[in-house]
Amino acid sequence: MRALQIICCVLMLVGCGTRNIRSTPPSAPIFQKEPASAPSTVSVSVPVTPTVAVPVQSETVIANSSPDISGLVAKANQQLLDVFFGYDQISLGAEGFAILQQNAGIIRPILTASAEVEMIVEGHCDERGSAEYNLGLGDRRTRSIEGVLVELGLPMERFRRISYGKESPQCTDETEACWSRNRRVHFVLKLR
Repeated sequence: MRALQIICCVLMLVGCGTRNIRSTPPSAPIFQKEPASAPSTVSVSVPVTPTVAVPVQSETVIANSSPDISGLVAKANQQLLDVFFGYDQISLGAEGFAILQQNAGIIRPILTASAEVEMIVEGHCDERGSAEYNLGLGDRRTRSIEGVLVELGLPMERFRRISYGKESPQCTDETEACWSRNRRVHFVLKLR
């Protein structure tokens, strides 16, 4: 009885030989419609080796496979510019906005390339005023910058804000030129 079942199966397979089955490279689609000149039949392509079709979703897929994301982060950190503020100010001028646009152009591809990269937005102030006031002012500056960066298309969930107030100055002279260098927002890309 078992032999009869096997013979019937073989005969059925041989009898199905009238379908147009051909072998194609693995990259060919599984079902392919014949050209318009042929009758409206559907041919089935059988890949030689089993494959799994993986569609390329975007440049992100390619970038995520980059083994040197830390090198890209280091290079980007060297290119990012600080945004400076007037005394006791949180609003941006035209120059500050232009710097933010430039920084966004540097930051965007890095954040797109790896989900492991975050952007730290540091708020800094000059030495005048109390420590508490300057911590609050530094935080307001980072929030102001963050809002503009979101408008420029960067993902807010990848930002981390830190206010250093007057605790991390670039310059320690008691002059307006020095104080103006300390009133800034600084950007750092970092692997999590």
